Amino acid sequence: MCGNCLNQNEYTMYTTRFIKPRRSNSMPINTLLNSFFNTDLSGGSQLQRPLVNIIDSDKNITMNVALPGWKKDQITIEVNDHVLEIAGELNETAKTDATSENVLRQEFSLQSFKRSFNLPENINQETISAQYEDGILTIELTKEIPAQPEVRKIDIA
Repeated sequence: MCGNCLNQNEYTMYTTRFIKPRRSNSMPINTLLNSFFNTDLSGGSQLQRPLVNIIDSDKNITMNVALPGWKKDQITIEVNDHVLEIAGELNETAKTDATSENVLRQEFSLQSFKRSFNLPENINQETISAQYEDGILTIELTKEIPAQPEVRKIDIA
């Protein structure tokens, strides 16, 4: 250890001290990249879109979408050509309530949203079901069992 150093984390070079940066003070690169790529072009961020958990099992895929504060009639789910679209549209009454002059502090608000998901080819689009309970939209996507290719014996002439 040098005579000008206070502890092992400092290094002396020409009377200028250089301190090793602590990991807790620096932002990990993946956090920085995620914050950049999760921002859409309109200036919104991922926090304005509902968060989704997707669980894959042998027979189906389950999607749990966090939609606290939404009413069932404000949510639409559509599927077209293996693209599942979930949308939430606020009616005029909900928009007026959110912009009321009596609000002293507003830390969250409901905003219209639209999310799309590309579905795997083995999803049966006719059997998709959904239910909404306690702010969680649950969508069940049933997998089709792939047909086993027929084994055909070829006679040799």
